[in-house]
Amino acid sequence: MLIQPAAHWTHWDPAAAQLHRITREDLQLKGYPIRDVVEVLNDSLCGRTLFSDGWVHDYSWLAVLYEAAHRVPTFRLESLGALLTQDDIDRWSATKQRVASELALPRHRACVDARLLQATFRRLRPPSVGRERQRPVTSEA
Repeated sequence: MLIQPAAHWTHWDPAAAQLHRITREDLQLKGYPIRDVVEVLNDSLCGRTLFSDGWVHDYSWLAVLYEAAHRVPTFRLESLGALLTQDDIDRWSATKQRVASELALPRHRACVDARLLQATFRRLRPPSVGRERQRPVTSEA
């Protein structure tokens, strides 16, 4: 969802705008109000855990969004790394490039990027009956 920027959101990255092909004016005209976006997220994702390949960046933006709406997320955002084994991590980049090439998806839209991550994860970990689940890599020994 495009989001109408809050008045105090003055940072604007021209390179990111060009990459995503979204202008600040587009956001003002076509974006949804912050509170509406937060309500949709909370209603749709309540009780779930989402995984991000850019957790540090995404978590900080999520905090900014929810602070502007004076709300608290009803879901958790975690690093994708929490789901990956060391073997997955070693194969991630090459697998993601192959999947991106095969799917030929346009890039730099959140929904497309999310589909690419899901497809890459499925390629690394195809569902199979009776397969023993691999243990994710954690920071704990």
